[in-house]
Amino acid sequence: MRDNIEDIAAELAQGRTDAGTRESVVKLLLFVPSAFTREFYEPEGVAFPDAYTRADGDTVRKGLPYAGEPIYLQAREIARKMIRQGDFHLVDAVIVWSAEGKVLKEAQDRGLSLRACRFSEVTHRF
Repeated sequence: MRDNIEDIAAELAQGRTDAGTRESVVKLLLFVPSAFTREFYEPEGVAFPDAYTRADGDTVRKGLPYAGEPIYLQAREIARKMIRQGDFHLVDAVIVWSAEGKVLKEAQDRGLSLRACRFSEVTHRF
Protein backbone atom coordinates (compact mmCIF):
# COMPACT_ATOMS: atom_id res chain seq x y z
CA MET A 1 0.00 0.00 0.00
CA ARG A 2 2.90 2.36 0.67
CA ASP A 3 3.85 2.40 -3.01
CA ASN A 4 0.29 3.26 -3.98
CA ILE A 5 0.09 6.09 -1.42
CA GLU A 6 3.50 7.36 -2.51
CA ASP A 7 2.46 7.30 -6.17
CA ILE A 8 -0.79 9.12 -5.49
CA ALA A 9 0.94 11.69 -3.27
CA ALA A 10 3.58 12.32 -5.93
CA GLU A 11 0.91 12.87 -8.57
CA LEU A 12 -1.11 15.23 -6.38
CA ALA A 13 1.96 17.21 -5.33
CA GLN A 14 3.42 17.38 -8.83
CA GLY A 15 4.31 20.86 -9.96
CA ARG A 16 4.04 22.35 -6.49
CA THR A 17 7.14 23.81 -4.96
CA ASP A 18 6.42 24.21 -1.23
CA ALA A 19 8.22 21.63 0.92
CA GLY A 20 5.16 20.70 2.98
CA THR A 21 2.98 19.79 0.02
CA ARG A 22 4.01 16.13 -0.27
CA GLU A 23 3.61 15.52 3.47
CA SER A 24 0.24 17.29 3.48
CA VAL A 25 -0.97 15.19 0.57
CA VAL A 26 0.14 11.98 2.27
CA LYS A 27 -1.62 13.06 5.46
CA LEU A 28 -4.79 13.74 3.48
CA LEU A 29 -4.66 10.29 1.93
CA LEU A 30 -3.99 8.55 5.26
CA PHE A 31 -5.79 10.63 7.88
CA VAL A 32 -9.06 11.47 6.12
CA PRO A 33 -10.25 7.85 5.68
CA SER A 34 -9.21 7.01 9.26
CA ALA A 35 -11.05 10.05 10.62
CA PHE A 36 -14.22 9.18 8.69
CA THR A 37 -14.03 5.58 9.92
CA ARG A 38 -13.71 6.74 13.50
CA GLU A 39 -16.69 9.10 13.25
CA PHE A 40 -18.87 6.43 11.69
CA TYR A 41 -17.98 3.49 13.94
CA GLU A 42 -17.11 5.05 17.30
CA PRO A 43 -20.80 5.56 18.21
CA GLU A 44 -21.25 1.80 17.70
CA GLY A 45 -18.75 1.13 20.49
CA VAL A 46 -15.57 0.69 18.47
CA ALA A 47 -12.54 2.12 20.31
CA PHE A 48 -9.94 4.07 18.34
CA PRO A 49 -6.54 5.32 19.52
CA ASP A 50 -5.91 9.01 20.08
CA ALA A 51 -2.39 8.74 18.70
CA TYR A 52 -0.50 7.15 15.83
CA THR A 53 3.01 5.93 15.07
CA ARG A 54 5.01 7.47 12.25
CA ALA A 55 7.70 5.42 10.53
CA ASP A 56 10.03 7.03 8.03
CA GLY A 57 12.96 4.87 7.07
CA ASP A 58 14.79 3.93 10.27
CA THR A 59 13.03 6.61 12.31
CA VAL A 60 9.96 5.55 14.30
CA ARG A 61 8.02 8.00 16.46
CA LYS A 62 5.23 6.60 18.64
CA GLY A 63 2.39 8.33 20.43
CA LEU A 64 1.91 11.23 18.00
CA PRO A 65 -1.47 12.75 18.92
CA TYR A 66 -4.13 13.01 16.23
CA ALA A 67 -5.24 16.13 18.14
CA GLY A 68 -2.13 17.83 16.75
CA GLU A 69 -3.10 17.06 13.15
CA PRO A 70 -5.37 19.74 11.66
CA ILE A 71 -6.16 17.56 8.62
CA TYR A 72 -7.40 14.74 10.87
CA LEU A 73 -9.46 17.09 13.04
CA GLN A 74 -11.06 18.82 10.07
CA ALA A 75 -11.84 15.48 8.45
CA ARG A 76 -13.64 14.38 11.62
CA GLU A 77 -15.73 17.56 11.53
CA ILE A 78 -16.62 17.01 7.88
CA ALA A 79 -17.49 13.36 8.56
CA ARG A 80 -19.77 14.33 11.48
CA LYS A 81 -21.56 16.84 9.28
CA MET A 82 -22.01 14.34 6.45
CA ILE A 83 -23.30 11.69 8.86
CA ARG A 84 -25.79 14.16 10.37
CA GLN A 85 -26.98 15.02 6.87
CA GLY A 86 -27.37 11.34 5.98
CA ASP A 87 -24.72 11.36 3.23
CA PHE A 88 -23.81 7.76 4.02
CA HIS A 89 -22.89 6.81 0.47
CA LEU A 90 -20.20 9.52 0.47
CA VAL A 91 -19.01 8.60 3.96
CA ASP A 92 -18.79 4.96 2.89
CA ALA A 93 -16.79 5.91 -0.21
CA VAL A 94 -14.15 7.48 2.04
CA ILE A 95 -14.21 4.72 4.68
CA VAL A 96 -13.27 2.02 2.17
CA TRP A 97 -9.87 3.71 1.75
CA SER A 98 -8.91 2.99 5.37
CA ALA A 99 -7.51 -0.27 6.70
CA GLU A 100 -9.69 0.12 9.79
CA GLY A 101 -12.79 0.60 7.66
CA LYS A 102 -12.08 -2.50 5.60
CA VAL A 103 -11.65 -4.64 8.73
CA LEU A 104 -14.86 -3.29 10.30
CA LYS A 105 -16.91 -3.75 7.13
CA GLU A 106 -15.68 -7.34 6.84
CA ALA A 107 -16.61 -8.00 10.47
CA GLN A 108 -20.09 -6.57 9.86
CA ASP A 109 -20.51 -8.67 6.71
CA ARG A 110 -19.71 -11.74 8.81
CA GLY A 111 -22.30 -10.73 11.40
CA LEU A 112 -19.76 -10.06 14.14
CA SER A 113 -20.41 -7.57 16.92
CA LEU A 114 -18.27 -4.44 16.78
CA ARG A 115 -18.79 -3.43 20.43
CA ALA A 116 -15.64 -5.13 21.68
CA CYS A 117 -13.48 -3.98 18.78
CA ARG A 118 -10.51 -1.95 19.93
CA PHE A 119 -7.82 -0.61 17.58
CA SER A 120 -4.26 -0.07 18.69
CA GLU A 121 -2.06 2.72 17.39
CA VAL A 122 -1.82 2.65 13.60
CA THR A 123 1.60 3.00 11.98
CA HIS A 124 1.69 5.44 9.09
CA ARG A 125 4.75 5.40 6.85
CA PHE A 126 5.66 8.79 5.49
